[in-house]
Amino acid sequence: MSQVPAIRYVRTVECIEELPTDGHAPMKFKCDDGSLYYCKYRKKLRPVEELDCLWYELVGHILLRQLDLPTPDVALVEVAPDSFDRSQLVQNASHLKPGVVTFGSRHVPGSLVNELFGFPSRVLERLTNPEQLIGIALFDLWVENADRGRPVDGGHNYNLLWAPHEGGYRVVAIDHAFILGGLAGLRTFHPGHPRPTVKNKLFRTKPFHEVMAHLGADRRTTAVNQFFGTSLHRTSADAVFDALDQCRPPWPEPPNFRARLTDFLWNPERLALLESVARSYFHQL
Repeated sequence: MSQVPAIRYVRTVECIEELPTDGHAPMKFKCDDGSLYYCKYRKKLRPVEELDCLWYELVGHILLRQLDLPTPDVALVEVAPDSFDRSQLVQNASHLKPGVVTFGSRHVPGSLVNELFGFPSRVLERLTNPEQLIGIALFDLWVENADRGRPVDGGHNYNLLWAPHEGGYRVVAIDHAFILGGLAGLRTFHPGHPRPTVKNKLFRTKPFHEVMAHLGADRRTTAVNQFFGTSLHRTSADAVFDALDQCRPPWPEPPNFRARLTDFLWNPERLALLESVARSYFHQL
């Protein structure tokens, strides 16, 4: 099983900007470790339940690290006094205060995957491990990511970067706040709901199909076999909870979270259904 690096605490030094997204409107902060972090702490719609999404961010990060799939380093980011001007904030102004601890995703140099450009040919030909995109798509199916692949503005939401890596590029998965069914499924997910589907997921998007065509059938099959035959077996609920206990997030833990998460992600019947749905999709490509 891959070692998950300890999740550290850092403090904000300077607010750079608030990003105008339709989700958590992350705030870009420079922090006292010298790094830039995209920080989330939204209590806009349902003040208590919506903080569950910060737990989801941590769980998604830990699981991707267990699967050896690229995702940014993260930290728990404490908002320091005098590190921001409230006039910089629109969506976060009502609840961001000194002492609040946010979820922070460390900045990764790269470009966002989008509907228009997908993976330019110079990037596609130099992806160091294009099979990892299959791993990310299967991860989304496993954890029921309601955001990546979601239709939006005539295209799709991707939450993916292509980033320089070892003389080429790699795909990096970002933003895991809406796994476990997203806002619509807060505190309701269980092994029978939501049912696994490739609909409104990365599988159905143009950039994903570009990479699948680049890979070819044999490499696609090998990647799917590795995910279900090896990668998933490197994950464990105990490792997730150990990592959470070490960093001790200060937000209220969702009710019965650990038992429900374990039953959802590692339920044998659900895993069998996941594999059937995934293999059926790739068989039809």
